[in-house]
Amino acid sequence: MDSPRCSSLMERRPLAPTKRSGFLPVLRNPQFRILWLAQTVSGMGSMLAMFALLSLGGFRFALSTGELGGMAALFFLTLALIFPIAELSLMGRIRVA
Repeated sequence: MDSPRCSSLMERRPLAPTKRSGFLPVLRNPQFRILWLAQTVSGMGSMLAMFALLSLGGFRFALSTGELGGMAALFFLTLALIFPIAELSLMGRIRVA
């Protein structure tokens, strides 16, 4: 019942050795390094803003854990709503080579 086509698909052939270029060539691209640095700074800034908001809410205004969780959820909800809008506004301006 095994057809010749099925048995040939099931055979395991060794793959030809490939040269692994690694991550270093990507880092040599200056535009990628700038993008990577900008994303890192942006992410750290977002986390610091979250830490500051939760600290302010927890220590200054003595919010409960549920209220602090709601504040964190609202913070991330705004990011989830803003990012797609920002992407749509940049779609026509950025060309990917």
